[in-house]
Amino acid sequence: MAFLTTDEIRYSFNLSRLFKVEDEQVNFASRLAAGDIDDLISDADFAVVTNTSAPTDAAELTKYNRIRDAHGLLTVSKLLLTQTQIRSSGVVTQERDEDGNTTNQYLKPAEAANLRAQYEREAKSMLAPYIAAAVVTTISARSAQSARVRVTSDW
Repeated sequence: MAFLTTDEIRYSFNLSRLFKVEDEQVNFASRLAAGDIDDLISDADFAVVTNTSAPTDAAELTKYNRIRDAHGLLTVSKLLLTQTQIRSSGVVTQERDEDGNTTNQYLKPAEAANLRAQYEREAKSMLAPYIAAAVVTTISARSAQSARVRVTSDW
């Protein structure tokens, strides 16, 4: 698959292992993001980015890069869901590091939701041309199917 790798996502968004963002969390968020993209765009467009190598055609390469970039943004959006610190006493908004010298403050739910929305808006704007194409293709396929059903029902 040619979506962004865990290391590419870490590098692009400065996700450090020092801040306890584990590979499993990044991979989980990445799979969720890929699933969202698969739901939004056509199978043909999805295939452009899931092929093993980047296309050589300029238009296809642009599509490939836009979908990969949107994948990164959606992955971080999903990752924000996994970064909530929950303890037996509830959701943590502030805590000391293991060394006891640093106090970590976490985003409040509304702040995290706003940040997620920003990432999602940007990703969807990158995917917009391919979402529109997928909708037109789906509508055309359904119209053709309806026409066949009408013709068949005249028998």
